[in-house]
Amino acid sequence: MTSISLPTAPHHCVRDIRKFLEENTEFYIMGTGLFAQRQRQWLESIGKKVTGFLGHPSTLPLVKSPLRHRVYFSSLVDIVKFLDLCEEQCDVLSERYIGDHFYGLPVLDPDSIDWEAIRVLVCLEYRPIDAVSWLRKRGLRSYEHYIAFPEMANWVDTPWENAVGLPFYEYWKAHQAEYESAVDSFDDDSSRGFFAKVMRFRAKALDFESIQTEDEPQSFDAWGSAVANYFETKDHLAARKMGGIVSLIPRKWRRLVEYAFPSRLSRGTLHRVAWILSSRMFDHLVETNKESERIIIDCGAFEGETSAAIQRLLPSSEIYAFEPLTNAFDRLTELSKLNPGIHAIKMGTWDSSGVSSLRIAGEGSRVGSAAEVDNPGEQEIRLISIDEFVENKKIGRVDIIKMNIEGAELPSLKGARRTIDSFHPLLSICAEHQPSDMWQIPTYLKATHADYSLSFKHLGPHIWSSYVLARQKRV
Repeated sequence: MTSISLPTAPHHCVRDIRKFLEENTEFYIMGTGLFAQRQRQWLESIGKKVTGFLGHPSTLPLVKSPLRHRVYFSSLVDIVKFLDLCEEQCDVLSERYIGDHFYGLPVLDPDSIDWEAIRVLVCLEYRPIDAVSWLRKRGLRSYEHYIAFPEMANWVDTPWENAVGLPFYEYWKAHQAEYESAVDSFDDDSSRGFFAKVMRFRAKALDFESIQTEDEPQSFDAWGSAVANYFETKDHLAARKMGGIVSLIPRKWRRLVEYAFPSRLSRGTLHRVAWILSSRMFDHLVETNKESERIIIDCGAFEGETSAAIQRLLPSSEIYAFEPLTNAFDRLTELSKLNPGIHAIKMGTWDSSGVSSLRIAGEGSRVGSAAEVDNPGEQEIRLISIDEFVENKKIGRVDIIKMNIEGAELPSLKGARRTIDSFHPLLSICAEHQPSDMWQIPTYLKATHADYSLSFKHLGPHIWSSYVLARQKRV
């Protein structure tokens, strides 16, 4: 059995994040990406003030921007200025630009700030621990001057609360044997190494006074490649009707092409699809020795970004996209109307069919219990097992099953046992939402599908996006 060593007991939990936000009223946000803007919107919705944004201090040199980071065309003059000065900082992923504004607030150089007088939230898409190290070297104190991962404040009193920091460490101590057994479920040294490193990162992630850049899983480096590839990927998606000719168009003109030849995706979905594709998150689903017309089950499709991304990797596929959240399903339905092959299904998956509640929290919405349906923030939903769905639909084969369903993965795998045994699909199963997922999901798959080979990948810039990948062993 493989041994996993974790650091000494950490000091912090997500309640410390919540306390920092509650005790302060005015903040700067470090970052100028979609993540940063969403955090700003949330803070303002709870009565907090955001004074400005800060560039990423460890992505040097920071570049002075002559343009707004988001450009809205109101006249021909705006378009001319845009074409004259357009740089990559006009998009939502660039975090190394300072000057002018991002969504109406100034973007400042971190070296120009009186750090003792302000409070900062680190909301960076790319290598946030680099920025934490930069802050620490300047003598700034975590939970007094700054925090990272502020979105975790919303994890208090949810199952996610135990997924990081001191609660995660205590859970690991109580289940160390199970975790070490789970490591041995993976068939390659790389997966076992990643698994152990993600475990250590989860334990240390909130101890900003001591966490180091090298504590991040090495796969985080792939997000540097994602940033580099994002713009080209987005350009091709946005101007898809023009095909390969888009690569011949100078970059500063491609933004205009995006408006002239709109994608079938909304701008928000376009961004998320480009980010997924450029990060190569689902490249493991593509097998050259199989027919291109795949049958895919996407559990947790949300607004359709994962279905749309997979469809672009496997364009002849039929995708059954499950999403029970009403608002997200409405957007998924609109996307499916414009993208043949994506079939929107307003249900959640589980180990059996029935009715339950959904605790509404956007992308973090998760299945509750039927007794809670009448509570505020709850929505009644229908659940179905994948086995029953496949049998009712008389689906002749299933090639891929993807799950990212906020802790419902293990019940849904149990409800897909006959489908997996019959069709041997590739599996991409998120294992991040509850501390138990990290060991229960690989242990279950190894025990029930002995003919499968398991691997582990971490595909995100923070503590989430840990996936167990499985495929039938080659004879």
